[in-house]
Amino acid sequence: MRRSSPVNPHQGRKRRIRPGRLALVTILFVVAVGAVASGVFVMKALRSLPNVQGLASQDQSSRIYDVNDHYLTSVWGRTSLPVPLTEIPKTLQDAVVATEDHRFWTNSGVDPLAILGAAWDDLLHRSTVRGASTITEQLGKIHYLTDNGSLSYKIAEVLLGLEISHTYTKRQILDMYLNQVYLGEGATGVQAASEIYFSKPVQDLSLAQAALIAGLPQAPSAYDPLQHLALAKARQRVVLQNMVTYGYITQAEADAASSAPLHLQKGTVSGPFYKDPWYTDAVVSFLLAHHFSMHELATGGLKIYTAIDPSVEEPVASRRR
Repeated sequence: MRRSSPVNPHQGRKRRIRPGRLALVTILFVVAVGAVASGVFVMKALRSLPNVQGLASQDQSSRIYDVNDHYLTSVWGRTSLPVPLTEIPKTLQDAVVATEDHRFWTNSGVDPLAILGAAWDDLLHRSTVRGASTITEQLGKIHYLTDNGSLSYKIAEVLLGLEISHTYTKRQILDMYLNQVYLGEGATGVQAASEIYFSKPVQDLSLAQAALIAGLPQAPSAYDPLQHLALAKARQRVVLQNMVTYGYITQAEADAASSAPLHLQKGTVSGPFYKDPWYTDAVVSFLLAHHFSMHELATGGLKIYTAIDPSVEEPVASRRR
């Protein structure tokens, strides 16, 4: 007589996955998919990464030349000749670093701590509260990127920061940034801003004036002291307090600079400036109609050669007056 095997009460039933294990598998799957997707974006960004070797010789705005290849004016912004870093006041350099990227001298062109801090603030406020771009990344954006808020843009920004940091020294990067950042009122670079807002060369800026200019990159139009003095002064106080926080000046120096008169005096940028802007408008309209973007004209450093002859135009302009 055969012995019957004991009955297994679980036989014939499907094994149920425990909720904890299911959650772990789901998390691992999401992480794996995210890693693959990020890898695809990184590879795409790497393939389109520009050559930054010529960055030092680039100007922010495109330039227009006459029939004799002489410089007439810039398409975008009033620019001055670049000022060597050695001629830019240390107070202005420190103010910009303290406000825009206080770990500039030690980071690798990218600041992970700033990225995490910005992400946390954005999460708390459920909106974009503050940026995390380093000075190096901002320099890359000036020339190469258009911010569309996409993941590929963010990855390209990081990769550009790393590449620029690998190619240039910190002093070279700060030199280029200070000469190429847009500072409102059509002024590109700190020398142009000093001439526009204070009618003086950048070397002669006081701490109060330097702090005001250092506060402009975040929102040049909003903090324009010629249009919104109260907001510009509030921003200046933020810059001065940043300088205190990171050890560049004392609290007493910050308080004195905050209450010091600014002596605002609207000026003009020294150097060549074409007197008939209508021609610039015509050139821009022509290029836009031929598939150039405004971003390319504003930040591409293009050289645009035209048929205009100032020797012929000058008598016409004189007769108009």
